[in-house]
Amino acid sequence: MSRSDALILEPDDGPARSALIWLHGLGATADDFAGLNLQLQCPGLRVIALQAPLQPVTIFGGQVVPSWFDILPKPGGRVTSNLDELEESARRIHAEFKQQREAGIDRLAIGGFSQGGALALFAALTHPEPLAAAVCLSGYLPQDEYLTQRAEHLTLQTPVFMAHGSQDDVVLHEYGEVSRDWLRGHGASVDWYSEAFAHTVTAEEFAALGEFLRTHLS
Repeated sequence: MSRSDALILEPDDGPARSALIWLHGLGATADDFAGLNLQLQCPGLRVIALQAPLQPVTIFGGQVVPSWFDILPKPGGRVTSNLDELEESARRIHAEFKQQREAGIDRLAIGGFSQGGALALFAALTHPEPLAAAVCLSGYLPQDEYLTQRAEHLTLQTPVFMAHGSQDDVVLHEYGEVSRDWLRGHGASVDWYSEAFAHTVTAEEFAALGEFLRTHLS
């Protein structure tokens, strides 16, 4: 099943009892994760793989690609995210959660890869109430200075799963570690998985993620 803005993967073991909203990486598509529900092996899980809009990305020289928010260069070789676009994408996710609840699904999770993982963390922290789980694969916490300034207003009770390859040369491993430490330092519970892989998702990583989701969505 699909919509114009999403690929919806229903469980093959009966009606959906939980839902995972999944966010692809920069320049990718929802179809990249077409088999995600089978890889996770989480009973009763509906996966809603959202599609990012086409928009220019500054660090790509203004090239128009699927993107959740613009990424801009900062001095010292670092980057930052467009906060307005980040918040707009988070509102889209929050609206999707509301629709799932209205459909009778109240065990809700958010996750994503790379830029999608960054948005997943932001959306979970800015959601008005805790979710069952949040997942960030090969990603990072965007706008950490902004989030630090309003830390008392964030939702930090959502259990988090983060995974990052030590050989990642796209989103550096240290960025994931810094984001993990920020979350833990502000009281969030973070399960951390890391092995010697690059900017990709491995079978072992999916297995660890599946175990985490079965724990928090069952």
